[in-house]
Amino acid sequence: MSPWLHEITQPCLVLTGENDGGCNPRLNRQIAAALPNSELVILSVLRHAILLEAADQVVPPVLAFLRKQRAG
Repeated sequence: MSPWLHEITQPCLVLTGENDGGCNPRLNRQIAAALPNSELVILSVLRHAILLEAADQVVPPVLAFLRKQRAG
């Protein structure tokens, strides 16, 4: 993905768990850095299946991101 991520100009939320082994925070930082209009959120303690592990922790940053996009 890295060769073309910079071409994505839509706002993006990059969201991962602190202990994600499949797509770890280091990789998510690189993804967010490559996307020109992105926000990165790393959720403490969670792993790869963040929606299954703790939807209650995933929903607030997603809603905040969507509200920000709607307002902007």
